[in-house]
Amino acid sequence: VLLVTKITRYQSELRKFGISAENEQFRRHLLARGMDVEQLRASSKCHQGAVDLIKNTLDEAEVPYTVTTARAFSVHSFHCNSSSSIYPFTSSPPPALVIACGGDGTVLRAASHIFSPSTHLLALNSDPRSSAGVLCTHNVDVNKELGGLG
Repeated sequence: VLLVTKITRYQSELRKFGISAENEQFRRHLLARGMDVEQLRASSKCHQGAVDLIKNTLDEAEVPYTVTTARAFSVHSFHCNSSSSIYPFTSSPPPALVIACGGDGTVLRAASHIFSPSTHLLALNSDPRSSAGVLCTHNVDVNKELGGLG
């Protein structure tokens, strides 16, 4: 299993600002750009909770997996050669399942880099409260008491 996650806007802004944790200068920077800091933080926390839930579920089921970001996913692209046998650009075989956890952009990025007919794609919306995720087959709701997949 390959778990493909998005980089949230909040995480992206932290990276652009060159820091790993929020500080007052960063907060002012976001506010000056017209961003809702609380919403960005909450959405990022919701996404991370969804990723953690998926990882915990895979761990409990003893399913081996690798995590990558949607931006780095092209490294894990898989193709078919002329004799129709599947071979990856990497030394490992293509995963049977790619789980795209994020929103429509993450799903599109993951789908555009899967060229193996034996690889299935599961598209999960990690923040259904702020993203429609129309291409996502399920929502991950970390706030539900039971389960998590809605």
